[in-house]
Amino acid sequence: MPLDYAFLPDLNLVHVRFAGHVTIAETMEGFRRFAADPALRPGVRQLVDFRQVRSYEKDPPAFMQMQARILEHHADLDPAPDAPAHMHIVFLAPAPIHQQMAALAKRSWEGLGMMSISVAGTPEEALAILDLPERAAASLFAARD
Repeated sequence: MPLDYAFLPDLNLVHVRFAGHVTIAETMEGFRRFAADPALRPGVRQLVDFRQVRSYEKDPPAFMQMQARILEHHADLDPAPDAPAHMHIVFLAPAPIHQQMAALAKRSWEGLGMMSISVAGTPEEALAILDLPERAAASLFAARD
């Protein structure tokens, strides 16, 4: 499965990892598991890690449909739809292919006001954006890499 995740409640964070060849169908299946997880709650920060991706499916219409479904789910989590951004997502995207993926996702969500989205090139930069202490960073990546 090209997508897995782990909730880290002490950090108010979910670490989502993609690997290998990422397809839209497999991403949606992974998202369905993620969305049904009882640990998911409004305001949880997301670190979306693309470091292990080698390729991805390029089907813009299907990608936009997938993003629309994801946004609908996140909108349903929001207890106040007119509140400021309630979800902070940081994409860890060190290579050009990863940056392309992050840019596609970011473009589809910009201007909606329900998410704050950042892109980092290194794990250290991602953790700084998320304001996580270095000791948390070491354990986060050591446990999952």
